[in-house]
Amino acid sequence: MQFCLTDETYSNIRIPGLVMTEKGTLIGACECRRTISDWAQIDILLRRSRDGGETWQDALRIPGEGETLNNPVLTVQGSRIWLHYCENYRRLFVRESRDDGLTFTEPREITEIFSGAGFFYNVFAVGPGHGIAIGSKMILPVWIAQNREQPQAHRPSFIATVYSPDDGRTWSLGESLDCSGLANPSECALAPWTGGVISSIRNENCDRRRAFAHSPTGYDGWSKPALAENMPDPICQGSMVSDGGELWHLNCAATEGRINLTLKHSCDGFKTWDARVIDPVGGYGDLAVDRKYIYILYEREFGRDGLFFVKIKR
Repeated sequence: MQFCLTDETYSNIRIPGLVMTEKGTLIGACECRRTISDWAQIDILLRRSRDGGETWQDALRIPGEGETLNNPVLTVQGSRIWLHYCENYRRLFVRESRDDGLTFTEPREITEIFSGAGFFYNVFAVGPGHGIAIGSKMILPVWIAQNREQPQAHRPSFIATVYSPDDGRTWSLGESLDCSGLANPSECALAPWTGGVISSIRNENCDRRRAFAHSPTGYDGWSKPALAENMPDPICQGSMVSDGGELWHLNCAATEGRINLTLKHSCDGFKTWDARVIDPVGGYGDLAVDRKYIYILYEREFGRDGLFFVKIKR
């Protein structure tokens, strides 16, 4: 099923995010780009479904007003839904919904967690995908680039998390991960796991594998990321969710090209897994789960196709 199509206004629709609310509503998010560029004029679009993705309501659009709005990240925390996004890869905003995603508050800027961190950066971005909530704590992945010569460059990069320990009242930047064995770690996916948080890490190592790290909190005490020999990745975003003792992971399971979009299921932290190819073509994607289904929102040929949605039985 097509979730959102390109049209005369948007030549490029990318960067899917997907969550399921406490009431069972699916909310999908994406970037609507007026040209094919990370630095295009970009609006953010949100759509809701009350019937498991069979139908989608009219879009709620957050206009970029001529600017680049990047990486919408939704986080479900009980009855509250949080939306983070960046502007021009240099400012970070947060909005909140208390009516199941029908409306959101006006944006609150929290860029000071980067500008006050005491290090140089040229760009950063949260997500993409979704954030996680553990009680009163919310956590989002973030990558940060440091390039003084090229202001729009996304590398060299390092990774950390953005978190709130107090139901969204305050936000902070967590510890950066020791990624000395990884080339340009960037977009990460997070999931609660074994009393803490597991991170699946995009990187540019020549052997083309996902890396994984674990933290007891999600914002400090990270283990040194290790490459997973059984998790190929063509340098692309991935998504991950957990439910009880089960983990699901979505990415393009290939070492060259964004192909073979694959869902993997594991009960042992991806030491072993079973897999299902969702689409022979692929790209960025995001996951949500409930008791019966896994829901997937993803890119195919992103310059042409828009976004697709599928659901499969657990």
